[in-house]
Amino acid sequence: MIFLFSSFLQLGSQKGNLVLGVDVGSHTIKIVEFQKVGNNKLLRRIGRAMTPEGLIEDGVIKDRMALSKVLSGLVQNFQPKLKKGATSISGFSTIIKRIDVPFVNITDIELNLYTEAEKYVPFEMTDIYLDFHVIKQSEGVKAATEIFLVAAKKDIVDSFAELLQTSGVFPAVVDVDPFAMGNAYEGVYGIQDEVVALIDLGAQKSNINIIHKGESLFARDIPLGGNQITREMMDITGLEFNAAEALKVKGTDDPDIINELGSTFHEMLLMWGVEFKKAIDFYNISPGRIDGVSQVFLSGGCVLMNGVDKIFEESLNIPVNIFDPFKNCIIDKTIDHEYLMSVAPQMTIAAGLASRVV
Repeated sequence: MIFLFSSFLQLGSQKGNLVLGVDVGSHTIKIVEFQKVGNNKLLRRIGRAMTPEGLIEDGVIKDRMALSKVLSGLVQNFQPKLKKGATSISGFSTIIKRIDVPFVNITDIELNLYTEAEKYVPFEMTDIYLDFHVIKQSEGVKAATEIFLVAAKKDIVDSFAELLQTSGVFPAVVDVDPFAMGNAYEGVYGIQDEVVALIDLGAQKSNINIIHKGESLFARDIPLGGNQITREMMDITGLEFNAAEALKVKGTDDPDIINELGSTFHEMLLMWGVEFKKAIDFYNISPGRIDGVSQVFLSGGCVLMNGVDKIFEESLNIPVNIFDPFKNCIIDKTIDHEYLMSVAPQMTIAAGLASRVV
C-alpha cells in the first residue's frame, strides 16, 4: 500500500476517477460518494454507522475484524457505484512537518527523502511510509526546497488499507485527516486568497489545518475530543455513555440539568479554544507565516453541540463558522435534506476524501 499525499485542487480541474470517501473514526464511520456533473459535483450517497467503543484508540485499529463487520454492513447498505476508496489516518503514528531540503530537483528529493527525514521523524525508517509536497523552491548558491513531509507508520497505514479491502472497497488512497479537511474546503470555496483555519473536532482527538491559496501552511493533531465532554457529563449526571452522548448532542429542556451542565460545557469549550489559539499563535510566529488567520471553519461531531462556534469565538477572537462540506453541491433527490443538514459537519473528512481522484 502506498501512502499518498493529498493535493488541494478544485474538483472540476482534476483529471481521473473519483473515489469513495471513507472516514473511519473512533465514534462514527462516515461514507460519502460524489459524482462528477460537468465542473460541478453531485452528492450521490451519504451514510454513517456507529463505531463500537474501543475498536479504535489513538488512531490505531484494535480489532480489525470487528470493525470490518461494521464497515462491510455500511457498504452493503450504501451500495456505492465507486469501487475504489480513500481513507485517512491521524494521531501519534503520523508526523506532518514543514522542512527544508538541499535539493531542487524532484528526483533528488525523492532519492534523499529518507535520509533527510531521519533528522525529524522519531521512528525507524524501515517502519514508515514517507511522502512529500513541494511548497516553494529557492535557486542560487543555497538552492533548496521547502516541503511538507508526511511520515506514517507502515503497520497503521496497512491496517486501514486492509480494513477497506476486507470490507469490499479497493484501497486506492490512504491520506491524512488535516489534508482531507483542506480538500473539503477547496471543494466548497475554491482557491481563496485568505488564510483560514480548518478545525475538526473529533471524538478522541482534533485537527487543525491552516491554509492559503490551496496550500497547507500549518497542520497539527490536538489531543482534545468530544469523549472528554461526554465522560464529564457521565460523572455529573450518572448517565451511561450512550445516554450522555445523546444528551450532549440533542440537549434537554430540564432546567436542573441545564444549570448543572451549562457552566461545564462552557468552561471546557473555552479551554479547547485556548488550545487552538496556541496553535494559531504558533503559526503566527512561524517563518512560513503569510498573513493572519481571517476566519475559522469548524467541523466534526462536536459542532452539533449548541453554541460551540460562539464559545470558540470568545477564545480565538476570530470569526468562527460551522463548515458545510456540501454547500453548493447538487444533492441527489434520494437524500433527505433535513438529515443531511444534521450530519453535514461530521462528514467533512469523508467529503474531502471523496474529492480525491486516482
